[in-house]
Amino acid sequence: MSDNGNGALRDTILELGSGLWEGLQPKRESMAILQKHFLLAQAEMLKGFAKVVELELENLDKPAKKAAARREKISVK
Repeated sequence: MSDNGNGALRDTILELGSGLWEGLQPKRESMAILQKHFLLAQAEMLKGFAKVVELELENLDKPAKKAAARREKISVK
């Protein structure tokens, strides 16, 4: 049974496909590096955001501490 040349075509397609796959490997590595740097930058941004939230919480807590200190002074007298 003859394959009418389709076998050679199939082999050529497979060869081209494997060449494309090999060509994509460096791009995949580059994407992984980019993703790593993006995630590191995102982590730094989140650290900064956490610090801002921490400072805001401290600022919110200051009036309560002042009021408690005032109440303490009044109750001691």
